[in-house]
Amino acid sequence: SIYGMPLISHDIFTNGIGYLEFIFDINDLDAEFVPYVELLTSIFKYVDTEHYTYGELFNEINANTGGINCGVEVFDRADSTEEFQAMFSVRGKAIYTKMDFLFKMIGEILNSSKLEDTKRLYEIVASVKSRAQVNLTGAGHSTAVLRAAAYSSPMAAFQDEMAGIGYYQFIEKLEKDFEQRKEETVEELCKLMKKILRPENFMISYTGERESLETVQKLAGAVKAGLGTEPVEKSKEKLTCTKKNEGFKTSGQVQYVAQTGNFKKKGLEYTGALEILKVILSYDYLWINLRVKGGAYGCMSGFKRSG
Repeated sequence: SIYGMPLISHDIFTNGIGYLEFIFDINDLDAEFVPYVELLTSIFKYVDTEHYTYGELFNEINANTGGINCGVEVFDRADSTEEFQAMFSVRGKAIYTKMDFLFKMIGEILNSSKLEDTKRLYEIVASVKSRAQVNLTGAGHSTAVLRAAAYSSPMAAFQDEMAGIGYYQFIEKLEKDFEQRKEETVEELCKLMKKILRPENFMISYTGERESLETVQKLAGAVKAGLGTEPVEKSKEKLTCTKKNEGFKTSGQVQYVAQTGNFKKKGLEYTGALEILKVILSYDYLWINLRVKGGAYGCMSGFKRSG
């Protein structure tokens, strides 16, 4: 613990490069904010900040560090069919002598990104929409599995609103109605930042040799001091799972069909034998019957520890 927050350090030889991750717990997020978190990861670094235009920010980061990336990480619990852990993370890497610069740039992005430029915001939303469309249709099997799993798994429902069909529908509607919704969108994003970028949600993970850790410990305090502490409303409404049994039309000529369920909810336990069954089903039965005999593309199966 440093300055009253968890600091996880990994003393590993990294050839003079420090790998830094700022992690914010977002488990208690209202359902309405879930897609906005993913949008926020696309906005950070791509809008002006207090001291830089987004073009300058891009150049400074790339000239002095190995990059900074924002994302959402979701972990399921092997012993639970319902519980999961969601984190908003900002990752960066730099040589040890540039660690102060890396901290400064991450602080700049988290504490002073300007979300009010709605013209720039629209460009980002339009870009996210076109990229999501390509990604979802390009991985139709994963898209279908995630959507089907979202009917009964809270974690899959969360992920679908972040990176699946749920998120695409959110972005598509936002782009279409952007003129009417731009002020509301900025307001929601600002509210979200106040909710998640808080000292009580914050922890740091650092990988590098022990002698570089002292610098990280010194720099961590300034970042924590810049985080918001004003009171925020507690979470009111969590995501709910609904069985929908639906289909989505795409411009592709291939159909991707997925069926999901949870064997743990039926009282069955996970066993390593399911990994063997997966191979038997996929190649010995489904592949032979669907592709070799039937002429379809093929079929896959899988079993997770959480059911």
